[in-house]
Amino acid sequence: MAHAAAAADDYEAAIAQANRRLSLDSLHEPTYQLLMRLHAESGQPAAALRRYEECREILMRELGVRPQASTENIRQAIAHGDFPLAIVPMSAPTPVRYVVSDGVHVAYRLHGAGPLTLVALPGFVSHLDFYWDQPELASFMQALGRMARVVCFDKRGVGLSDRVDYAATPQHTAVDLLTILDAESIEEAVLLGVSEGGPAALALAASSPARVTGLVLYGTLARALRADDYPWGYPQESYDAHVDALIDDWGGPACIERFAPGWAHDVERRAWWARALRLAASPATVRQVFEALKTIDVRPLLVEIDCPTLVLHRRDDKAVPVEHGRFLASAIPNAQWVELPGDDHWWWVGDTSALLHHLDVFLGTLAGTRRNT
Repeated sequence: MAHAAAAADDYEAAIAQANRRLSLDSLHEPTYQLLMRLHAESGQPAAALRRYEECREILMRELGVRPQASTENIRQAIAHGDFPLAIVPMSAPTPVRYVVSDGVHVAYRLHGAGPLTLVALPGFVSHLDFYWDQPELASFMQALGRMARVVCFDKRGVGLSDRVDYAATPQHTAVDLLTILDAESIEEAVLLGVSEGGPAALALAASSPARVTGLVLYGTLARALRADDYPWGYPQESYDAHVDALIDDWGGPACIERFAPGWAHDVERRAWWARALRLAASPATVRQVFEALKTIDVRPLLVEIDCPTLVLHRRDDKAVPVEHGRFLASAIPNAQWVELPGDDHWWWVGDTSALLHHLDVFLGTLAGTRRNT
């Protein structure tokens, strides 16, 4: 309701609704962020900075933590006069569509607009609805939609797509994605492969170069297990133990400390992650996903990637160590490497401004090249 009121330029009502939300949970940092933006946008920068101080004091007193980097970035922007800050209302998601690929119904959504089509290949689990019921994730997806026409989909076996009784491979995902592109008459696209979605993006870029105009890899890897020539991979025993821990905790906020340490002590966000996992997949399905990932090795494909490539990775990523990203950037011809600060694996958690900036610049360059040709 606060976002809707802000979109209608009714800042008084928006601030009232945000204060109401804060009265229900005085530790909810996203609401402080929203109030800071609302005060700044309505010409009250001093009030915005006071809300920051309120947030900082209560977080330190109650939890012993400082505000997140994203909150600090908003404070700095307001203090330096760099606003309006573009409050974006939480728009309703677009309809879910289905295609049949190899007899499997695959769910997808389109949103946003722009000169390019950007396909987001998800990590180990996804659910098209939970992209839009978590504020930071929805805001991130909307930011992508301002850069390009965005295609999101659930891999076969997870989310809103058909369940299958086998472990889907990157090749399965590449086939499903081509089926979606064909159904929407999309001749070419930029691929955003995140986490476990990276190998599928690489497989498609190598096998169908005419359909892929650019490749963005975030927090991903070419191979999961350690080998003599891949020393930063996971030892098999360690890998299996991590999977067992994930399965044992399924139903709760499983392994949130590894995926999003910045959210690990937030009760509301932990509850959201637990619900998202339950919606996305069953424990047996998750085990299938990680059994498939354990056998993946797309290193032979890397020399075949001839499209512009941007490799992004957070320096202290606790789920996929940064060495995996550095290897990809060194092995893919002419890849651009950007090492970001932070330890959150999820791309929408922590300081997302730098990540979005590099992605925006990359897409802008691709769009300009496309127009020139």
